Amino acid sequence: MASLDPNFSVFVALMGVSRLGGWSPGSSGILVLTLPRRVRWSFVDQVLVSGASFLTGVILIRALGLEVFGVYALILVGVQFLMGVQEALILNPMMSLYDQRGEISASRYLGVMIVHQLALSVLAVLVIAIAALVPGVWDPAWPITPGLAALLAVCMQVQDLARRYFFVTERPARAFACDVVAHGGRLAVIAWLGFSGGLTIDLVWGIVIGSAVLGCLVLVPDLRHVRFDRGALETLTLRHRHVGGWMLATMLVAWFSESGFVLMVIGATLGAAEVGAVRAVQNLVLVLNLVIQSMENFVPSTASQRLVAGGPVALQRYLVRIGAAGTMGTLAVVAGLVVLAAPIMDLLYGYSVPGQVMILVMFGLFLAMGFLNGVVYAGLRAVSHLQSVFLVHIVAGLACVLFMAPAAQLHGVFGALGVMLAARAVMTGRMVWIGLERLQALAREAGR
Repeated sequence: MASLDPNFSVFVALMGVSRLGGWSPGSSGILVLTLPRRVRWSFVDQVLVSGASFLTGVILIRALGLEVFGVYALILVGVQFLMGVQEALILNPMMSLYDQRGEISASRYLGVMIVHQLALSVLAVLVIAIAALVPGVWDPAWPITPGLAALLAVCMQVQDLARRYFFVTERPARAFACDVVAHGGRLAVIAWLGFSGGLTIDLVWGIVIGSAVLGCLVLVPDLRHVRFDRGALETLTLRHRHVGGWMLATMLVAWFSESGFVLMVIGATLGAAEVGAVRAVQNLVLVLNLVIQSMENFVPSTASQRLVAGGPVALQRYLVRIGAAGTMGTLAVVAGLVVLAAPIMDLLYGYSVPGQVMILVMFGLFLAMGFLNGVVYAGLRAVSHLQSVFLVHIVAGLACVLFMAPAAQLHGVFGALGVMLAARAVMTGRMVWIGLERLQALAREAGR
């Protein structure tokens, strides 16, 4: 494998320093320092995670090519689907309900989360094993075995549980250390092999698994004090099931209107090379994950705190403020990326992708609406009112299942992305309406 361009290595080094340092064009270190400690750490941590993901994608495209990168992206879609199940059943309920745990100690709460994770890990292994046995589902030509894929999914899930647990227990510096080891270490090894010419897709899987395991070691001091309590298990399982059941159902149907399903449709109808091209352009807007993903580290728990402290009126004020600021900021970043699309693509990859500006616009709008959805969803989780949005996700997911593949066959990449964007627009409008309606109803009840 040929080594990467030395000039590109300088760019990667500069980008790494800027992202790890929290700098981006137009940003201000003073502004960052004025944020609350938990929020500040959340953003810094997500700078690391999103920055490492961004640079890893760039290096893999340069070192392995678009087609191999497309296959890598498709395999990660499957792994991330299983991580979505974990998020629905374990992580999101924990982020929303931890502050409402009552007399259950942090060590007993962690014990319950470990039991839940063990059960989910077994389920993930079974799902992958079944997929490997069903004819036509698992392609033997894929550059990963079912066993390795199962290990990859479990290790990534456990590392994500560790980092989220640190955030919810008000130890964001520990969460950052966990991600420095997992994501920073992963990027360092992949970059070194990419620049030296020794990177292969087989090595990539081993690096991802190894770095996730090392990241989990930050949780070891907590594991020494963990307590397994049957009463806590029964209580928390019941509480999490009430929230997590609806979240899982919503996640399963919503997945069909998400970008992962779009990539799978494009791969099935247009091929892995097209997936690699679309994913390369999408990689540019991953900077928006600094806002969208870091939001999950503090918005749900803060929303719960606002509800407890000030009732539905305080919760609504918080959601409106954070939703408006995040959505406008996201759109501003998208506008900048669209203007600079050509030089950025040339710098990162050395070539352009046909229709890259339109792909950027469509993914940018999709992510902006996704941020707003996440804020509304955090509020609905705080008031345990998730049933009402389930039908919205069913309609959006069903529309994508019915129309996305035919649209891709007729109009290529833009047909698939157009269906995805239309479904997201309808979903966002309806979710905002439901959220406002529910909070106003609670405010009226509280005023009686």
